[in-house]
Amino acid sequence: MNLIIDLVFASLLFIIGMLLYIMFVVRDIRKKFPDFGFRQVFGIFLKQDWDTLIVSGLVMILSLLGIVIIQHYKIKLPIWFDSWGKYVFILVSGFAGHWLIYSFLGTSAKWIQRNIDKIEDLKPNK
Repeated sequence: MNLIIDLVFASLLFIIGMLLYIMFVVRDIRKKFPDFGFRQVFGIFLKQDWDTLIVSGLVMILSLLGIVIIQHYKIKLPIWFDSWGKYVFILVSGFAGHWLIYSFLGTSAKWIQRNIDKIEDLKPNK
């Protein structure tokens, strides 16, 4: 039961870290294109960068697999890491992992720049 709680909590922390980075990306795109609202930019992000979310999901699975291996084989870790450090590590992994993935695969801002004149479903906020 402890393992299941650890995995659920770690998953939530990873997703929170990933969403924090996504919010930074959306904010930066909105700074470049201030006429578009949050929903429009977030919609473009989901349409253009769905692959980064899938890769982040795979990284999350690998992180959770690490927790399972550590607990199954009873690998000795420093007390601070075993009690609370692993959760900080997972949160930072979600943020930094998505940052790395987005830096290689991210296309939202470039796509908006190329298609700004053709975007019909995005009406500037007035």
